[in-house]
Amino acid sequence: SARPHTDDEPARPAFHMVEGRPTWTGDGDRPWVRALASEEIPAIAEDLMVLDDDAVARRVAQWRGERGTESARYTLQFLQSARSFMTALARDGRGMVYRIG
Repeated sequence: SARPHTDDEPARPAFHMVEGRPTWTGDGDRPWVRALASEEIPAIAEDLMVLDDDAVARRVAQWRGERGTESARYTLQFLQSARSFMTALARDGRGMVYRIG
């Protein structure tokens, strides 16, 4: 399923890196800003490491159709960057703040 979770199933830890609800208005947007505490980071970093690159690439390719291969390559580059970033945060005992919108 493309959904991160169902009502019966909690979201994977890595989903907490990107969840948010910015508000889009006619006058612009109101961004979503969230902080992840240092205690949350190790579980997210570990979850990113167990994602199967081949499965991610297949799902992206199916979703993107003709541009699937290019999109999968792009997605996997960003996944690797996210893995490195979150692993470094976990190693250093740091949290993070992110903004969507």
